[in-house]
Amino acid sequence: MTTQSQRIVWMAGLGLFLSTLDTGIINIALPTLQTAWHTTTVTIAWTVVAYTVTLAGTVLFWGRLADRIGPQRLFWWGLIGFALTSSLCGASPTLGWLIAARALQGLASAMIQGTAIALATLGLMPAHRNLATGTLALLQGLGPVIGPALGGFLLTWTSWRGLFWINLPVTIPLIVLLARHIPPPLRTGEAPPMSVTGNGLLMLTVSTGLLALTVQGPLRPLWIATAMVTAVGTLWWERRSPAPLIPRNLWSSRKFWAAAGAIVIVGGATALGFMVPPYMLHLWGRWAPWQIGLMNLSAPLMLVVFARPASRLLNRQSTARVMLEGLSLMAVAFAVLAITAQDHSAILLVLCLGSYGLGAAAFFPANLTAILGVGKDAQGVMGALQRMAINLGTAIDAAVVGAILLHGAHVGHAVSQAGIRTSWAYGMTTLLAAMVGLWLAHHPRKTLFNAG
Repeated sequence: MTTQSQRIVWMAGLGLFLSTLDTGIINIALPTLQTAWHTTTVTIAWTVVAYTVTLAGTVLFWGRLADRIGPQRLFWWGLIGFALTSSLCGASPTLGWLIAARALQGLASAMIQGTAIALATLGLMPAHRNLATGTLALLQGLGPVIGPALGGFLLTWTSWRGLFWINLPVTIPLIVLLARHIPPPLRTGEAPPMSVTGNGLLMLTVSTGLLALTVQGPLRPLWIATAMVTAVGTLWWERRSPAPLIPRNLWSSRKFWAAAGAIVIVGGATALGFMVPPYMLHLWGRWAPWQIGLMNLSAPLMLVVFARPASRLLNRQSTARVMLEGLSLMAVAFAVLAITAQDHSAILLVLCLGSYGLGAAAFFPANLTAILGVGKDAQGVMGALQRMAINLGTAIDAAVVGAILLHGAHVGHAVSQAGIRTSWAYGMTTLLAAMVGLWLAHHPRKTLFNAG
């Protein structure tokens, strides 16, 4: 890989890291923000919902546009927008201003996530592309997991405004470097037409679906019904539109849907992996916040150390096999935690989280390579689909696991412990389901009915 290509891969990866970091860094500050603005939990949750809705709802649009005009300039403008909106978030004088700025920040983040993968892999040979996807997997997987730990450190030494201003020392140099070294505006493939109706329906489906998951109250049934109706409408439009968001050849690809479903599940399992340990350690009652943050870093540390070496496995093994190996490690880690959650062993917790991180280091680059390989002429769309799948998985499992833990907290100490064990068991079950889906997609003749 040339020096120029390596530079572009790392700049794209750092952009992904920043945009995924802001998905979770604010979560730890929600109680602080609620106190600062003298508001309710439901209202303050909009600082998270607004960002997630615009990010997940528009990332596919930007990936589609990247295939049409090239990802280079879109990525650059996304970085500029991210720097500006981070400044707006940090300077917010009112809660309404902060929520609006977070929505705009999610839009800029979608521009980055929808174009970064295409930017980094455009024009690379297969062996070099595997190394590039390993680097991207390392940085995009690191962001949402390290976010809470970094957020706790910043809250200790600064104020909640520092959670947003921390983006500027990284984003501004990236903007300058990319302006100097940006490659020519090549397209990733053919120039597909854009569908305003399809993008609008998708945005409405994702928005209402996430609102149905995250917002409590009397309007929740309305959001659920609206999400179901718009989802059906989106599918109906996609199958008949002359310019579908998802290329038509993917609808019949079992391997694509298995890989996409697996990344939704892993995105959710990763959210579970950084949500549940603080509750466990808090329940044990003898760990300081900084110690909890350090122990929660064992998974991203393994991801950082092994993501690039694990990507080299793709030169010797199939993407399906590497994904299954990674999923196996993650499922075993969650199974051990589900069985031993009452042992109060911090060492065992760290080892299991580290095992999960090792499995993720193998899974993420293999999954990205598999998805990009299905749509070689639409790298922007394929990369954006992977990012949208991760964000949806994170939002879904955050809501599910939150409900499990909340139920336990209402009943008492014993049920709270049971809720933690149920969360780990739920994560293990979903990972096993991803393994079954991948195996069946790549071995269509070896089913339970004709295995013999």
